Amino acid sequence: MAERIPQSVAYLVVFRAFLASDGKTPATGKTIAITISKNGGAFGNPNAGATNATEITSGFYKFTLDTTDTGTLGPVAWRGAEGTINDAGDVKTVANAFNAGFTGVPAAAAEASGGLATLSAAQASNGTINANVHRWLTGTPNALSSGRVDVLVGAVTAGVIAAASFAANALDAVWSTAARVLTAATNITSTGGTTVPQTGDSFARIGAPAGASVSADIAAAKTVVDAIKVVTDKFVFTVANKVDSTIQLASDFAQGAADLVWSTAARVLTAGTNIVLAKGVGVTGFNDPTAATTASAVRTELATELGRIDVAVSTRLATAGYTAPPTAAAVADQVWEEILADHSGTVGSTAAALNAAGAAGDPWSTAIPGAYGAGTAGNIVGNALDAAISSRSSHTASDVWAVVTRRLSDGTNIVLAKGVGVTGFNDPTAAVTASAVRTELATELGRVDVAISTRLATAGYTVAPTAAAISDAVWEEAIADHSGTVGSTAAALNAAGAAGDPWSTPIPGAYIAGTAGFIIGNRLDAAVTTRAAVADVLTQALAALDTTIPDSIPADGALPSVRQALYMGNQFMFEKSIVGTTVTVKKADGTTTLFTLTLNSASSPTASTRTT
Repeated sequence: MAERIPQSVAYLVVFRAFLASDGKTPATGKTIAITISKNGGAFGNPNAGATNATEITSGFYKFTLDTTDTGTLGPVAWRGAEGTINDAGDVKTVANAFNAGFTGVPAAAAEASGGLATLSAAQASNGTINANVHRWLTGTPNALSSGRVDVLVGAVTAGVIAAASFAANALDAVWSTAARVLTAATNITSTGGTTVPQTGDSFARIGAPAGASVSADIAAAKTVVDAIKVVTDKFVFTVANKVDSTIQLASDFAQGAADLVWSTAARVLTAGTNIVLAKGVGVTGFNDPTAATTASAVRTELATELGRIDVAVSTRLATAGYTAPPTAAAVADQVWEEILADHSGTVGSTAAALNAAGAAGDPWSTAIPGAYGAGTAGNIVGNALDAAISSRSSHTASDVWAVVTRRLSDGTNIVLAKGVGVTGFNDPTAAVTASAVRTELATELGRVDVAISTRLATAGYTVAPTAAAISDAVWEEAIADHSGTVGSTAAALNAAGAAGDPWSTPIPGAYIAGTAGFIIGNRLDAAVTTRAAVADVLTQALAALDTTIPDSIPADGALPSVRQALYMGNQFMFEKSIVGTTVTVKKADGTTTLFTLTLNSASSPTASTRTT
């Protein structure tokens, strides 16, 4: 049932808008146009004219229906529209301001004609309520006399009216009244007189009572009073002078009571702790997955990785049972540090070949370039290798950006936001939670990249030989078994035994690609000192970064250089004006146009195109 609002009373409407793209992200910073329909009529502007809702925060907006907007009884519908949001809207029921549309409650102000009687300043201070009595239990009452009910008492039982029931001034008034003719003398007994006193119930009565005597009249009145007492005895006075009552039907309300409800200022209904909103009743829209649902979604999400856990981890080699094989460096150290004399006794072994090569002379003790001729290795290395290579720059062009941290502009002027602002609650579904678990465990799950059963079982592991064992085997290996392979170490060692002075060898000569003679002869073609030192490269790079960017950009459609792109981006952020759908980007002087863009919307742009 639509909420009822009082007729011709201003009403504040608060609502929340959501983006049309997903239907759940709060829409912030929107210009939402409001139109209304009264009692089924066509939608149009509110009485105030074209109206836009005012944003409160986080996608909440507000607007006011004025007294004219709520002046027509019946449904009043409102609609909030904007190009990127789901339409917002609701329907209220404009009801009579005094009885809220309930027929059992008077449609008039309290204390007004036809309205409810209330305990106001017009009532007695003792808590009683003035009332217009239209009927007694069985008949119509007499008109008031001087503001009091005119009652005829037919009969009064003895002792019913005690002396204390009379106010003192009432008795005084009796005695202070001027001389009156009492009644016929026959009804009065005087002291020493001759009149006969009346007895019994034969007294003359005023008016025409219903009973045959005063006693009968009093008995009839008592019956009525007793009936009234039966009703009044049911009243409960928890608070002095105020009758407790329960309103069970809408018709129990008088119009004035409803008027007071609508006209009263905003009230806190109860403490928040006394309000319970149950899922699906007061709180709706949340996914609220159960633990079982989430667990099932996680299993589905991790199905591939869980499938790889196909055997017990205990069947695989434990860390304690694993002996790491020697590294290549350890093996190399052991081989080269091995005492050659311990192995050179084996004829044809690598050790024996090295012993033979040792007699060929020590090329590293030779002074170069010395007298070596042009084109020889001694001449090339001795002249070109005139500085340490480590003193030269190893940086590429891409390393320039990584040399030191640079700030393109003041970061305070750059705002990067996800979507259009801050969303409401996270409210993840079970599938979203499962996906987040996968993301969180991405590193660990990435390691479970094949089935465990495809890896080496503990029982199939053979301990790797030690570096010393490998070294012994290398040096004791018969070199003749390996020297037949061209380019192999064994072949090189055999050749080394017969080698002469390497520095006198012309290079690159006939050396093939990949050989030292080929590499040094072709690539060591200039002195190291002819190249820039590392410090010089850094200085030049920093100088380039501090150089003023040229005031030029490419034509529309052409790719910019890095400097041009930086220039265009910097000016777009700090020097531009927007008029309608045209964005004009200025040069550094803030006046001259650098280039222009055209937006796809003047109010809610989502794209732009370069124009000039």
